[in-house]
Amino acid sequence: MMINQNCQNLLLVRECVTLFVTMGYVSKILSYGVNDKISVTFCVLTGILGLVFYDLYYYNNRCYIQGFDESIRLKEVWCIPWYLRKWEITMADYTKWRFADTLLNLMEQRSFKKITVKDICVGAGEKRQTFYYHFRDKYDLVTWIYYQDAQKTIDQYPGESWDYVLEKIFEKMDQRRAFYKNAFSETGQNALIDYMVEHDILIYKDKLKKLLIDPDTEKEIIFAIEYHAYACAHLTKQWLTKETGLSAEKMAARMYQNMPNVLKAQA
Repeated sequence: MMINQNCQNLLLVRECVTLFVTMGYVSKILSYGVNDKISVTFCVLTGILGLVFYDLYYYNNRCYIQGFDESIRLKEVWCIPWYLRKWEITMADYTKWRFADTLLNLMEQRSFKKITVKDICVGAGEKRQTFYYHFRDKYDLVTWIYYQDAQKTIDQYPGESWDYVLEKIFEKMDQRRAFYKNAFSETGQNALIDYMVEHDILIYKDKLKKLLIDPDTEKEIIFAIEYHAYACAHLTKQWLTKETGLSAEKMAARMYQNMPNVLKAQA
């Protein structure tokens, strides 16, 4: 579920191959004389290249954690060796994505209200203590997934125009439409919509600070970004839960068109 079976097999086979190859070359080094160092070195390099190509084969064979999108698959240390890592990811992020991936799957099968922390832990193969080490509750996990789709996308495209970044965010959210539609059904103090409004306001305030504008002294600007954040969050909810007929590109264009001018600079 979190790591497909091919990936698990890869990890086991690769470690066994690495162990036997290493043991074999160590024994050769001990048994050969000084004059044979060149041939031993050649054998070692050949073995290393063999492992690299072996890993590349599985890299291209889409052995990846489902929680990550295509652009960052296979960056986890459990899935690939150091020489194939294009991105760094901590074990904490890996564990969080195990829980997130389980929740994403569960929310395609049943309502969010009927999903318990126990269900998530069983699906992820983790203990409850591990879950509570990373998240306060299941609502916290929902907002973390949104944060990955929104904030991480913004961080991924520094310097790009807001319309482009918004389009990328909406594309990711559209891919998880079933999850968001289910999550938005939850109302109350832990509602996702409230977190989205607060998150958007923080993003816009940070943007103003980068423009050397103090958001705490500009009441009109603050009103504009709060109004825009509230509108964006609720229109996004409507777009994901109802059949509006708008693509991610068109949705992003409309959001950008109605964005306060002071925010329309680069993301």
